[in-house]
Amino acid sequence: MPLVEKLKFKFDVDELRTYVDILKKNYREYSWGISEIKKLPQTEYMKERVQFAEQCYGWAITTEILDISSKSNSPWPEAVDNTAYKDKELRPERRTELSFGIVERLLEKIPYACKVSISVFPPGCATIPHKDQDFLLRIHVPIYTNNQVQWLTDEGYHDLYELGAAYLCDTRKMHSVYNDSNLDRVHLIFAVEDKNLERLKNIEGFV
Repeated sequence: MPLVEKLKFKFDVDELRTYVDILKKNYREYSWGISEIKKLPQTEYMKERVQFAEQCYGWAITTEILDISSKSNSPWPEAVDNTAYKDKELRPERRTELSFGIVERLLEKIPYACKVSISVFPPGCATIPHKDQDFLLRIHVPIYTNNQVQWLTDEGYHDLYELGAAYLCDTRKMHSVYNDSNLDRVHLIFAVEDKNLERLKNIEGFV
């Protein structure tokens, strides 16, 4: 399959932006940042990831059932080092209080969506090249972006610039992100197990 592929469904950009505005105004305490990531075991690999992504933050909308007393669990608690992805099936998840509005419709239309989150990459943020779980695929939906934000794979740079479009990204392969602009890059991100790929590709229209 292609490393990046635009799917046949999309989201209303204004509604997505309104959703993000609500999170920033009313759910700031639910946002995760590097302080949460630093609570994970700090291997040399993890220290390097943290260094590159020091200013990144976001909101976990669905997450593994971890510390239920914390509102700001990371959406990617398994991202400890590049050999940690040993699970071959999805761990149980819970929906947080952020599952409302357009995201609630997403979860109704694609009930097998998991690891749903809003990711914010401020100017200068980056991720080092890495691979994710070998049974999950990620869908990125740009909410705010520009042509100085780079998605890089072994095939080169990819254009993920159409706002509201759903881009299927094969994150089982090496990839990285760089925000070389002076604006935030904000994406809605969710994952699906690869066994649901054809179901996902058959979805059309607006969420």
